[in-house]
Amino acid sequence: MKRPGGVTAIAVLSFVMAALNLAGAVLSEGPRFGANDETTPSFAVTVVWIFLRVGASAWNGANGVGLLRLENWARRSTIALVICVIAVAFLGALRAVLSQEFVFAIVEVGMVAMGVWIATFLSQPRVKAQFALPRG
Repeated sequence: MKRPGGVTAIAVLSFVMAALNLAGAVLSEGPRFGANDETTPSFAVTVVWIFLRVGASAWNGANGVGLLRLENWARRSTIALVICVIAVAFLGALRAVLSQEFVFAIVEVGMVAMGVWIATFLSQPRVKAQFALPRG
């Protein structure tokens, strides 16, 4: 059977997020290595953030490939990843509302909504059935 269009869209989104996380690791965290002021995190914190971003990039990229191949592990892994995104975005939205940064809050609420849609879509019985079909 043909891969559902929503699965392809989520795979493409996974590749976009992988690229953005990798770019974020290089562009936003990289310049901090040479800085030495009170607002710059320590070297260790910067290294941890870079590893987290590169790890998130690899996770998103692997999920994208697995989704395109209709691998069930990728469906489950993507659901787990978006649950993490939902939790972090929800907390970010709450912080933004409390600090009256409403544009940021709207972006975070949008991320929550997208994460809920992805998790819901990948959990539908008709979509799950596509991942259970034998390939070959």
